[in-house]
Amino acid sequence: MSLRRRMYAMGVVGLVPLLAAGSWNEWSNRALREAELRTNLVEEATYVASEFQRQIEGVQSLLLTLSVIPVVRGTGVISCDQLFDLVRPQNPVLAAIGATDRQGNVICASDRQPGELLPPIADRPHFRKAMETRRPALGAYAYGRRTARHVIHVAVPYDDSAGTLAGVVFASVSLDVIARRHDLPQWNASKVITVIDGEGAIIMRQPDYARFVGQRIEDGRWNRLRSFTTPGNYDAVSSVDGVHRIVGYSPLNAEPLGLFVGIGVDKAAAFAPLNAATLRSLLATLVALALAFGTAWLVARNLIGKPWRRTLRAARRMKEGDLTARVAVIGKGEFADLAAAFNSVADQLVAALSRKDMLLRELSHRVMNSLQVIQSVLRLQERSATAEETRAQLRDAASRVQAVAMTYRRLHELNGTDAVDIGELAAAIAEEISRSLLQSKEQITVECQSRFISPQRAMPFALIVNELLTNAAKHGGNAAMIGLSLQVEGDVVALSVTNARSNDSSRARSGAGFGTRMIKAMVQDLAGNVRQVESVDLFETQITFPVADPQEVQDPQEAKRHMMAQPRTT
Repeated sequence: MSLRRRMYAMGVVGLVPLLAAGSWNEWSNRALREAELRTNLVEEATYVASEFQRQIEGVQSLLLTLSVIPVVRGTGVISCDQLFDLVRPQNPVLAAIGATDRQGNVICASDRQPGELLPPIADRPHFRKAMETRRPALGAYAYGRRTARHVIHVAVPYDDSAGTLAGVVFASVSLDVIARRHDLPQWNASKVITVIDGEGAIIMRQPDYARFVGQRIEDGRWNRLRSFTTPGNYDAVSSVDGVHRIVGYSPLNAEPLGLFVGIGVDKAAAFAPLNAATLRSLLATLVALALAFGTAWLVARNLIGKPWRRTLRAARRMKEGDLTARVAVIGKGEFADLAAAFNSVADQLVAALSRKDMLLRELSHRVMNSLQVIQSVLRLQERSATAEETRAQLRDAASRVQAVAMTYRRLHELNGTDAVDIGELAAAIAEEISRSLLQSKEQITVECQSRFISPQRAMPFALIVNELLTNAAKHGGNAAMIGLSLQVEGDVVALSVTNARSNDSSRARSGAGFGTRMIKAMVQDLAGNVRQVESVDLFETQITFPVADPQEVQDPQEAKRHMMAQPRTT
């Protein structure tokens, strides 16, 4: 993982607690808002129920007052009908006022025509309840037969002069008037109020009162609603408009007895401001995150990425062999300390390599001197030897030592570089052979491509070239014509030495001589192959071997330096 990605990962890890805290805060606010909304709905439903209670209590008080007036009991200077006609217009919420006897027969009523017989109300819930409990009673929804209005009845029992239950005084409360009083802007599609009687009929619903008044609640839902015993909340999806609402309610057993009051709020609309605030907060968070990551990217790029890349480039240059690579120390801080430490290590490395190179040059110089001494001793012994065979063996040994010394000289001239150009090495050996064994340089034709190999492989290669050229010069005579070819195809080196055939060629071809055995041993060290080709006039030795030892792992950067040059002729 890159350093920049690690910084981003650290930033994300650092943001996780903040995002978690923000999410928890958002969830807490939403939960608090919902709890507050539910509490407010219950309080509002209870308040509306109390308003109905006051209105019904006012009607009951009026009826109680009327029930004790003598005219209602059949005595007085005016009739009961006249009294009710006087009282009803003073109370707009009342659609009608009447009184009955024990059997439920209407004995007087407001707005009754002279001689008009009104139907009995013995079957009405408010009459039966008042007579059974001898207490004020609230009836159910009804559509007035005489008033042609949506009403709900209130009944109060009364006694005759003897204290015996004589009947009830009742009033028809106009639901239309109550609905108009509650037709307020606060009731809309997002917030509705519904009042239901004890039989499951809607007596008021805002908005759309006219649409819903008198409709009955489906049995399953009504059974659930009337099972509630304390004020509270419930969630429901309306079967009318499909809106999901949170409902606060006052149950049937609360005052006024027999009415269920519910106030429902569209949950989506109720949380719309909070959702909008959440969306704004989310957008602000995303913008802040984008700015934070943008800033982190700039910081990572300029304050971390650039110093890091400078150090990395310097390290790669040094890996590729550029020991002058250094990192600019800019400002203060960890990267400045890293650059200073890198430069210090590089200086120490250069100093150590310089000391090593100095020791290696001294060692190479001593080895070359030793080889030169050995070669001189062999030359002296060659001159002092009397037997021709001994002289030839000493001459060959001196030539081989010279090839080794020449390779060491090449390595010494490379000044520590870990590769040898075998094309130049082969040409140099050919030139030395032409000076020592041939009459003219023109007797050797050299065509060698440039190719770098490791010093470990250059030493056996030099011995092979020296031995092949020495044998070609020795067996070809003073007028020998020798060809040296070095071709590279891919990672394979092809070495070829040709010379004019002579009578002594059979000995070289037979493989009985020490030189031939040494050539085969060196070729084996190079993991190569040797082949000898003989024609009528020419004798050719062909050797192929890989540039690198197959068991070695070659550095890709080193491979770039092994570039092939154009063939050249010496």
